[in-house]
Amino acid sequence: MISKFIFFVYMLLFFLITVSFSEARYKRKTSRAFSYKSALLIEAETGKVLKSFNPHKRIIPASIVKMMTSYIALQEIQNKALNLDEYVFISSKASKIGGQQVYLAEGEKFKVIDLLKAIMISSANDAAFALAEHISGSSEGFIDLMNLTAKSLGMKNTRFINVNGLPPNRGAPPNLMSAVDAGILARELLKIPMTTKLSSIKNEGFRKNQFILTNTNRLIGRFPGLDGLKTGFYRKAGFSIVATAKKLNLRLIAIVFGAKSSKTRFKETSKLLSWGFNRYMWLDLKEKLKDKIKAVKIIDGVEKTVGINIIGKNRILIRRENANKISINNKISDVLTAPITKGQIVGKVTVKIKKREVAMLSLTTKKSVQKTSFLRRILNF
Repeated sequence: MISKFIFFVYMLLFFLITVSFSEARYKRKTSRAFSYKSALLIEAETGKVLKSFNPHKRIIPASIVKMMTSYIALQEIQNKALNLDEYVFISSKASKIGGQQVYLAEGEKFKVIDLLKAIMISSANDAAFALAEHISGSSEGFIDLMNLTAKSLGMKNTRFINVNGLPPNRGAPPNLMSAVDAGILARELLKIPMTTKLSSIKNEGFRKNQFILTNTNRLIGRFPGLDGLKTGFYRKAGFSIVATAKKLNLRLIAIVFGAKSSKTRFKETSKLLSWGFNRYMWLDLKEKLKDKIKAVKIIDGVEKTVGINIIGKNRILIRRENANKISINNKISDVLTAPITKGQIVGKVTVKIKKREVAMLSLTTKKSVQKTSFLRRILNF
């Protein structure tokens, strides 16, 4: 009887300890998960999702909105509808915009490039408003353009109500954006070379160096290879960031929305990027194949061999742990009979990781080869 009682007490203690440990572990996990509202890590070229948390959740983006303002302006510059040295005259409305600003005064004039720097480096609300007015004639017209552009890019969970991300007027709806949509916009911005040239500037003089623009992205110069893109904050929105970094030939985009503090925002972004760079790499397929694919012999042709092109993906994104688990199987004709046309498919290459096919490439002839004359074939025989 005593032994049964001791056994019962032992099992009860074991159960209580196990439950307590599980609860503690759950609390640690949830506290980490809810230190921000949404997060996403993607590879920039393909958009492949590497890690995510609530990626489709609509979040108040705050000044992340200025990514769209910048994108439209940069597109206008690329299309030669806007010039970097063009002057923008500051309106009364632009001069009265609050929050983060460069204190533009009514009647002043600034070049487009100066306002772009103020937006992309120090997140100036008044500069965003002034540039929007200049491009569309009014902030309302520019907001319509922002929403149309978002729709055309496939940003399904985005709504813009102003040009700079400031809190809405009482009773009005806020700007909204998902991490997935921020990733779409970031990838488009990165197609424009000027984007990272501006977003990577740590400090820059403004108004003939009377005012110093300081980058709101504290990871610039601290995280290796990081060169953009945008931060955002106001109390209800929390602390957000869309960051991008490049190491060797791999570029990643990390998005953290609605973090509880600025420190958390930058810390979690650094963790996401470090995790991605430590686990993923590009595998150059054509480099691996260049010594395996040889010229093919030709029967009855005016030439004895023909070179082979490798058609398909140049490279694939893989986990670093799988770098030594790649199998490449190429099937190609040993001999071809003339005539041969340029681009003729003569084989294929299958690339697998752990028996899972990850790529298929075609092998084609580099040029046409005519058939020799009957007399030449007799002589050769």
